Amino acid sequence: VVRGEKQPDDDQQADMYLWTVERLAAAGYRQYEISNFARAGFQSRHNLKYWMGRPYIGFGPGAHSFFEGRRFYYPRDLEGFLQGNSPAEDGTGGDFGEFAMLNLRLTRGLRREDCLSRFGAEGGALFDEALENARHCPPQLLRADGESISFTPEGFLVSNALVVKLLGEEL
Repeated sequence: VVRGEKQPDDDQQADMYLWTVERLAAAGYRQYEISNFARAGFQSRHNLKYWMGRPYIGFGPGAHSFFEGRRFYYPRDLEGFLQGNSPAEDGTGGDFGEFAMLNLRLTRGLRREDCLSRFGAEGGALFDEALENARHCPPQLLRADGESISFTPEGFLVSNALVVKLLGEEL
C-alpha cells in the first residue's frame, strides 16, 4: 500500500480480476487455477500436485510434506535440521472436504471420476451431494454437468462461499 494512494474497492478489484482473465486468455494464457495462467503445456506441475491432492515431500528447514495421509514439516531451524531432528507432525489430510476444496481451485474443477478413484463409492455419493447443492447456486458462478463441478471466473471471486455451499459445511 502506497501512503496516500487510494486502493481499489472490492468491486474495482473484481473488475480488474475479470479484465485480467480476459486479457490473458486473448494473449494465449489460459486460466487453469484460481490465480494462475499459462500457455498450453506450461502449467506449474508443482502447484498442480497441491490442488489435486497428490502426495509431496519437502526437504530442508521450513519444508512441508503430505505423504501417506499425513502432513508434517521441518521447523525453520537449520541447526536442528542438520543435526537430524525429526519433522513435526502437522495432522492428517486428504479427506473429501479438503480434496474437493483444492480441486475446485482448478478451472477443471471437481470431477466425479477423481472422487470415485480417490474415495470409492463414498466419494461418488459425496460428489452427488455437492452436485445437488450446485443446483442451488447461480449458474453464472459455476458449471455443473453431472461429471464435474467448476467455477467460472465470476465464481472464483466468491469461491470460499461457494465451497461452503457445495460441501454444506464450514472448512
